[in-house]
Amino acid sequence: MSQGPNKPDFRERIERMRKKQDEHPEIQKAQESDGSGQSKQPESQGQQHTKNNTAGSGVQSIADLRLDSFKESNQKLAKGKSQLPNLAVQSHIFPPTRKGRRPVFNWAEVPVNRNDVEIWQRGEQLNQLDLTGWIVLIKFAGEDLVARFTRYEFLKAMRRHDSSRDYRWLRSFLDRIGFTQFAIYFYHDNQKWERYSGALAPQDYQDSQGRHVVQLSKPLSALFGFDGWSFIDLEQRLKLGQRQWAQAFHAYLSTHTCPNDGLWWNKHELWRQWGAEYQSMENFMRLFRKRVIKPLHDIQFLQNVIEKKSAIGFWW
Repeated sequence: MSQGPNKPDFRERIERMRKKQDEHPEIQKAQESDGSGQSKQPESQGQQHTKNNTAGSGVQSIADLRLDSFKESNQKLAKGKSQLPNLAVQSHIFPPTRKGRRPVFNWAEVPVNRNDVEIWQRGEQLNQLDLTGWIVLIKFAGEDLVARFTRYEFLKAMRRHDSSRDYRWLRSFLDRIGFTQFAIYFYHDNQKWERYSGALAPQDYQDSQGRHVVQLSKPLSALFGFDGWSFIDLEQRLKLGQRQWAQAFHAYLSTHTCPNDGLWWNKHELWRQWGAEYQSMENFMRLFRKRVIKPLHDIQFLQNVIEKKSAIGFWW
């Protein structure tokens, strides 16, 4: 059985990227600011200068420290709040998708907006609705990373109906995140890399009374926590319903602190990052206003938007 993609050229790829950054310092600056110059939430800062543990070292890694912090804060969350790993937003693990058959991958590379992490995926494509389900699972999880709930409790938390259709959705969701595998490579100190692999929720139990017990993956949760966890307003996200594009932008902004003077994007850069599939920037901006900005205004997440000829600013 395949154990995931091999990495003989990983160091070479990193070195090529590093040389490119040395030749073009503005690339490194853009990557450090995640493409827009905004700052991250406090819980996601301070990760760059902490060493990871190697096998058998007995030293707690930054990923494990972040995971311990997550476990503690997850038990104290206010109603309507949940936690979101920043790496889930920095990567395209949960992209907004359109209706239709989901593609199935055999170790396809997942785009990531950073140069020290590489992610590969095997199995069915996940999307923003699956991210919402995973966030709810995280909210139900105890310190042992085991989520216990009845199907009624989970569907209620998802604002879904207690119906046979939504029962089928819950079962398909749990199968999907249990079947889809990830191989995540973290490159450290220009020399070493570590590989974490598996599914987000590799084991689950269900009985005829509708009780569920779902085991979340500790290694993947730890690595997702390497860049920190941010709080997300789950109630706001659920109000967006099936609007996956708006959900993705909501999650992105939720992992950052809004600058006093707003987060400004050049419109061409916004188009490149959030709508490269659209052939014209004019068409992209028209749909972005309708499908992203308006819904985020309606749920009172976006406080202000200022649009100029070549740039647009957001406050939340």
